[in-house]
Amino acid sequence: MAATSPAKAGDEAPAPLPGPSPDLIERIALFLPDRLMDFLDMVSFGVGIGYGLDVHHQATCFLTLPALGTYNSLSLLNWYPGRNLCTSLVEEQEAGLGPLILYRADFFGGGSGWDKGQPGSGEKHYRGIGLASLDDASHREGFRDPWAVGGAWGPLLLSPRLELALHPVEIVDFLLGTLTFGLVDVCEDDWTSLHPAPPRQ
Repeated sequence: MAATSPAKAGDEAPAPLPGPSPDLIERIALFLPDRLMDFLDMVSFGVGIGYGLDVHHQATCFLTLPALGTYNSLSLLNWYPGRNLCTSLVEEQEAGLGPLILYRADFFGGGSGWDKGQPGSGEKHYRGIGLASLDDASHREGFRDPWAVGGAWGPLLLSPRLELALHPVEIVDFLLGTLTFGLVDVCEDDWTSLHPAPPRQ
């Protein structure tokens, strides 16, 4: 039997065997968890207690059905889009009708459970009279979803406060993510979008 000749210097190493990429493996492993979180993001809620009067309804930020109130509360439990489960201190003053904002001030701080890049710095946002805009600081920083349909109710001077809203963009995110096996991530909040797998060597 002839002996195999030793490899010579400069010979190329054999090519690695083909196999699934790390990105595909990660996408398969996280498909169901990501879809579950997208499903939960379709609805947000908040339960707290505080003082003030607050009645607010909206069908997107461009159609407010009278919003009037001033409220300070400790939100005991919140679930907000962006996969955020938290507690927080909330202060809001608002007056508006339809697309017209007469006055608005938002404060969201002291929260726990927010991801990096989400509100929680304790900054207060003011908005004077004018039309609703997607460029409002409260929308840019995620404090308010401009496309949400829902409201907040704190009808007594010292009472519980409830927030509840449906988020149409999150519904689209869930449906497209499911139908495309996670390839389309409208809200860019899937684990595979936030933490892409390293390229294969």
